Amino acid sequence: MEQTTETKQTAEEQPVVETQEAKNEQKPVEKNQKKYTAVLRSDDGNGNVKERNISWQQLKILGVTLCTLVVLTIGSIIYATTVTKAVKDENAELTLQMGQMSRQNSELTVENESLQEKVLLLSETVNQKVEAEAEAIEKAIPSGFPLAGITTILEEDNSQGAEEETAEAKEVGAAPEVIFEVAEGNSVIAAGSGVIVSIVEDETWGKVLKIDHENGYISVYKVDEEPKVKEGDEITKGTLLFEITDDNEQIRYQILQDEVYIDPLELMEISG
Repeated sequence: MEQTTETKQTAEEQPVVETQEAKNEQKPVEKNQKKYTAVLRSDDGNGNVKERNISWQQLKILGVTLCTLVVLTIGSIIYATTVTKAVKDENAELTLQMGQMSRQNSELTVENESLQEKVLLLSETVNQKVEAEAEAIEKAIPSGFPLAGITTILEEDNSQGAEEETAEAKEVGAAPEVIFEVAEGNSVIAAGSGVIVSIVEDETWGKVLKIDHENGYISVYKVDEEPKVKEGDEITKGTLLFEITDDNEQIRYQILQDEVYIDPLELMEISG
C-alpha cells in the first residue's frame, strides 16, 4: 500500500515539472537594442576640449526641425518668386496700359488741335460769310446816288395827284419822289444791287424801270431814254441804267419800303 501512494505522488509531480519547463521554453528571449549617441566636441583654443552628448531622440528632433526649416525656406522662396512674378506681370500690364493711354492722349491731342483748326477755319468762314452778307445787304439798300455826273435836285414834288401819276401811283395816292435836272452826257445808275423786275412804257415819263433790291426795298426810275438793261438782269450798285442824250432832262426817282413809298432823301447819300 505504501508503494502505491508514492507512485501516485510522483505521477502527480511529473506534470508540474513539465509545465514549468514548457513555460521556460515559451518565454521570449529579449534582443539587445542598440542606442546611438552623438558627441559634440569643441576646443576653446587653450587645449581644453569640451564634449556634449546628444541623444538619439534629440537628433531626431533636430533633424525634424531642420527639415521643417528647409521646407519653410523652400516654400518662402517659391511664394516670393510667385509674388515677384505676379508683381512684374502686373507692372508690365500697367506699363502697357500707360503706353496705350499715352498714345491715345497723343492722338486725342492731335485730334483736338485738328478740331480747333477746323473750328477756327469754320469761324473765319462764317465771319466772312456774315460780313459778305452784311456787305451785300448794305449794297442792296438803295442808298447810293442814282446819277453819275453833275445834276441839280429840284424841289420834291408830291403834288402831282391823279393827273400825272401812273395807274400804280394812283392806287397808293400821291407818292413822294425826287426830281433831278440832268445835263446831256450824264448817266442814270443803280442806287443799290438787285434785280430788274420791270421796264414799262409810260406816256408821261417815257420808261418806268423798277429794281427789286430783295430786302424790302424797290427803287423806281422814270426816264425818257432807252434803258441799257433788260428785265431779269441782276445788277450791282452803280450799274448803268440809262444815258442822258438831252440837255436839262428831268429824271424822277422813288423808293418803296415794304410796299410803302418813302422819301428817297432819307436814304440817298449826297456828296458835293
